[in-house]
Amino acid sequence: MDKILMGNERLHLRSPNIHICHVISISGEINEDKFTKAVEALGRRHIILTCALRPGDNHSVFYAPHTTAIGVEIYDDSEMEWADWYEKADARPFDFEKGPLVKFCLIRKKDGADIIIFGHHIIADGFGYYNMFRDFFKALDGGLDETPLKPLVDLSLKTAVVHDPIKAYLAKHMNAAWRESRKSFTQKEFEVFFYKYRAKNVPDMYLDSFDRRELAALISKSKEIGVTVNSMLCTAFALALKKCDHQYAHNDIGLGVPVNIRDDINVPLSGHLGNFSTGISVSVEFDASSDFAGYVRTVNQKIRAKLANPQDRYETILFVNALDKDFLESVYFAEYGDYDNPISKKLAQALSEKQGTRRIGLTNLGVQDFGVYNSFCVQDVLAIPPAFPSNLLTVSAMTLNGQMNICIRFLKSSYSYDIIEEIFGTVKKYCC
Repeated sequence: MDKILMGNERLHLRSPNIHICHVISISGEINEDKFTKAVEALGRRHIILTCALRPGDNHSVFYAPHTTAIGVEIYDDSEMEWADWYEKADARPFDFEKGPLVKFCLIRKKDGADIIIFGHHIIADGFGYYNMFRDFFKALDGGLDETPLKPLVDLSLKTAVVHDPIKAYLAKHMNAAWRESRKSFTQKEFEVFFYKYRAKNVPDMYLDSFDRRELAALISKSKEIGVTVNSMLCTAFALALKKCDHQYAHNDIGLGVPVNIRDDINVPLSGHLGNFSTGISVSVEFDASSDFAGYVRTVNQKIRAKLANPQDRYETILFVNALDKDFLESVYFAEYGDYDNPISKKLAQALSEKQGTRRIGLTNLGVQDFGVYNSFCVQDVLAIPPAFPSNLLTVSAMTLNGQMNICIRFLKSSYSYDIIEEIFGTVKKYCC
């Protein structure tokens, strides 16, 4: 079974830092054997979860050896905390040639359990990992349809979008330059690079939440100003970053907003995992005469305008898919400086912190409801985004049972934990 890698999947191929993790805390006891069988059922349903990565003729492709078991680890909380397990998993590279690119962990507690799904971004985007949890609960309950879902190949869009001629020319030029000094990287080379990169770019995370009262205040203030909750959060983070990160006090802040395009694709998804998202970028220009409400309205207008324009929504996908199959993989190697390819180094430099612009990528997965599977007494849910290059803070938000949980990922070389704590405290002051 083959699958052409598209969009985010190709963008994140062989990246040393593109891991996604979802953690759910539940009440009640989960039988160890039942947990393992639920993971096995999930793998039979979603073939992409048992995948290894094999090179193909035009793009890299997934190949699914059905004999490959998904990793499952089970502990008592006296042996392991979920954050410690996550940190260890995040510090090890996946084996793309052997697979799978996802693993599960159950940590049993006196009053319940923590369930962790950890994997590479090329398996699924943030919404895909949430869908994975929904199906996992179905499997626990014995109600999952195990008819195999092959990864989708046809990602044709309902709206016709024309490739920007300048970007089309740029991609063609980059591909030609790349072919002259092309190099494919082995798994062993990737692992050496992974550990070198992570030694230099050590990630950390900050966890906090808007409780019921604070979330109600956030929603109320959004309605009062006439904007979305997402625009409120994005603007608050941008202003807080400017206020707390004094070395960038005079810079504009770039905002990255992921966009779920599942409803824009011709082929019905029917519960598929995978990457069906893209992103838009807006900048927050600072004006001393503007108040918070004014900033939020401006950002909200920019986001809405870009979302309304298909060309803006799909521009990243079109450009990435126009590049040679493993060009982007080389960018990560060039970023660290171990790969001396001029065209790769040029793009790596453009994407790195050397540009001096602080950026925020905020993914709001919205209000989650596991429906009839709330019978598993879901207490808490957390989405942990990837740790990107040092000029970017990645933030995820997920709401369950009236509480919005926030995770901020950052690199220790760029931010201290205290600064991140100050940033989020400032965000709350703006929003609540």
